[in-house]
Amino acid sequence: MKAAHSEDNADKNITGSTRQHIVSRLHKAVQTAKHVTDLLSDTASGASETDVLEARAYRYALAGVQEFEKQAEGVKAKNASPQRWNTCLTKFSAARTIYSSLLKATKKDLFKEVLAGTIDPSIRYAAYQSRIPRTVGVPAIARRFFPRDETELLKAVQKLDPAALEDEEVASARTSHVLSYPARLTIYRYQNHLARSDGEHRGRCHWTSPSIRRCSLCRP
Repeated sequence: MKAAHSEDNADKNITGSTRQHIVSRLHKAVQTAKHVTDLLSDTASGASETDVLEARAYRYALAGVQEFEKQAEGVKAKNASPQRWNTCLTKFSAARTIYSSLLKATKKDLFKEVLAGTIDPSIRYAAYQSRIPRTVGVPAIARRFFPRDETELLKAVQKLDPAALEDEEVASARTSHVLSYPARLTIYRYQNHLARSDGEHRGRCHWTSPSIRRCSLCRP
């Protein structure tokens, strides 16, 4: 595939037996990846949930490449439906969502390289072919085409990263709310403390918080 898509062949359409061979090999690779995923899903394998998710991401990525090669064959007619790329987008979106969640959870550069080098450019190209505006970001496209009907996959991804399928603004707001809640609670308790303070315990107050080491009213 790399040889077929090299710069020397960039101006040539990959058609006929060459493309059929590529698609056939990809189909076998997808089936093998599915078998590996099934084996890892067995509790007897000793694989972790993260291992299973990574195997699933690899399978979806291969399936996305397979669909990509099918749709990219030759020059399509002008009236070809852009929806023909939906399956490709669905596979790559599943792979991207999993890899993004794994990257967030493990901080491994390998997942970042896969996203930047293969997944995201493929989603962008397929989205362009589907006539999705360029102003729509790759993360938004991935959330849109993620196969939510695959309940088991959905639960596994959300368990690893609860915000994986949330809009960026929603996730940011939820994170902000979570982070600001302790601060608001601290302020409320501190104000409550001041309301109950009297002269008898000044200098003996042991009020502590992440940001307030000693009550200002009771500080000796």
